[in-house]
Amino acid sequence: MGRVPMPLFRPRILGGVSGLPQTELSMPERQVIVFENRPRWAPALQREFVESGIRVRACRTAQVLLNLAATCRGHSDSFVAIIDFEVGPATCLPLPARLAEFSPQGVIALGTAETDVLEPSLRELGVTSYHPASIESRRLAHECQRILNSQHG
Repeated sequence: MGRVPMPLFRPRILGGVSGLPQTELSMPERQVIVFENRPRWAPALQREFVESGIRVRACRTAQVLLNLAATCRGHSDSFVAIIDFEVGPATCLPLPARLAEFSPQGVIALGTAETDVLEPSLRELGVTSYHPASIESRRLAHECQRILNSQHG
């Protein structure tokens, strides 16, 4: 059996009058999914994107990252995945290739001094942008926005 295509528009549950939910048809979202072991980048990016309409999602496990990516694909949402290599290279190295099946607009790796030598290999695995973990949150937000805008322009 063939797959049923997902609709371009989907209902979203909104707060309603007297607590009853309301739905609306909405355009696909633009999202940034941040895989990190402690809340650092996700809160910083949420502050950077507060008025942009870009949703930031944080996750602490590889499986949650892949689940969020699958949800974005299922809803036709554009997304950028950020992988913070402070989580550990053994956990992070397989993720760019595993994310490819969900068609991210970009995969950004935030490296450590130990992973800097892996940058060329990471690009071969599907990383579209590599930065040291010392990058400023404003610059990282700009990179995410640039990637998302390049797909919507």
